[in-house]
Amino acid sequence: MEKVKKKGSNTMPKIASLLLAIALWAFVAYQDDTERTGWFRDIPITVIGSDALSEAGFYVTGTSRTSIDVKLRGNRTALSRVETDDISVTLDVSDIHREGDTAVVCEVSASPNNIDVVSTRYGTVTVSAEEIVTDIYPISVRVVGSPAEGYSVFDTVLSNNEITVRGPKSIASTVASVATKSVSVSGVTQSGSVSVGLTAYDAEGNSISGVTFEPSTVEVSYNVLREKTVPLKISLSNIPYDKDVTYSPTTIKVYGSADALAGIDALTSAPLDVSGAENGDILSVSLNVPEGLRLQNDGNAVEITVNVKKLKNENTNEVLPDGQG
Repeated sequence: MEKVKKKGSNTMPKIASLLLAIALWAFVAYQDDTERTGWFRDIPITVIGSDALSEAGFYVTGTSRTSIDVKLRGNRTALSRVETDDISVTLDVSDIHREGDTAVVCEVSASPNNIDVVSTRYGTVTVSAEEIVTDIYPISVRVVGSPAEGYSVFDTVLSNNEITVRGPKSIASTVASVATKSVSVSGVTQSGSVSVGLTAYDAEGNSISGVTFEPSTVEVSYNVLREKTVPLKISLSNIPYDKDVTYSPTTIKVYGSADALAGIDALTSAPLDVSGAENGDILSVSLNVPEGLRLQNDGNAVEITVNVKKLKNENTNEVLPDGQG
């Protein structure tokens, strides 16, 4: 009887042939590591030398590009491992010494030692520069919030009353005023000081960026005093016999320490001549303000409004004409 051959008797030779082919391909591929070139696109540009340019009196306002393409050369394995972060593109602006546009060539390097830079695309970049100018401005203080009830803030003082503003001519020329950043006095009960930055504004009150301040911060100090409302006693003199003269307001706020305020019940004035006063006149009056206390303004004078009424004739109940008794 003839024996039947088993299926799959050629399997092992076929597997061996396949493994040999794979090994041969891997060997050839490994040996095929010849030098090649490749493009790497949109490599970001890093601008350097801005500080030196600023010291020279200029400022970069823009560049024609923010990235370029770079062509590298190296063996196939090394080239395949290059990442974008391995490529450095710098734009040195330190040698620019004029306004307007200047063409600057980017400097390119690759960190793997066995990789060379062949060429670039868009490697020459146009840099726009502008002259830096300076000017001096007064500073206003921006106080926000309210102190605790029964207290008021006085004597806001700056360590510098003026500030030097520095920046590109096109930006610095729009500055109209400079103010401190917000100084909050919300809920305060005692004097204090704070270091704050500054903000520049244009004529419409919009904040401006792109300028610097010298110094960059200022010290703001403020005085917090207790307040008390007391009667206002005005000494009226030379009141016409046929007129009744009164005034308003009849109370006033005074400010000071708790001890100083405890010793006062009213504020009086020097004699005020009202012989020629007419109804509705506003008169300035000097008050006797004890030491250690102060008014809302910086002096001791306040303004009052006088109310003048003619008296009636006792016999006729008619109002007396001016100058008659």
